[in-house]
Amino acid sequence: MADTPDIVAEIKSRVDPARFDFTRAEGRRDFDNALRAELKKIRDSSLRAHAGEMLKHWRLDLFGQNAPMWEWQKPGVIARLEAIEAFLGLKPRPQQTEIKSLRPRGQNG
Repeated sequence: MADTPDIVAEIKSRVDPARFDFTRAEGRRDFDNALRAELKKIRDSSLRAHAGEMLKHWRLDLFGQNAPMWEWQKPGVIARLEAIEAFLGLKPRPQQTEIKSLRPRGQNG
């Protein structure tokens, strides 16, 4: 297995985050487009899906949005948040939508 190329590492080396300004929506869009272009090159749909999932987590780490799911889903954390919202008279926030794929909508892989 050591001689098998690491497709995710190869993509990361070709899509250098330093070339993109993550403080701007346009920079994030351009970064996502570069990742999509690299993923399109992978013929094996299973490998492409796994690479896409790994790159999605890398992307969230780079954007500073990859808090571990188990941290904010703990019942105590949710209960405290709901109590604070109730005390302040706030309506619960709608669930955020999660990015499922780096592929443009409607494109089957």
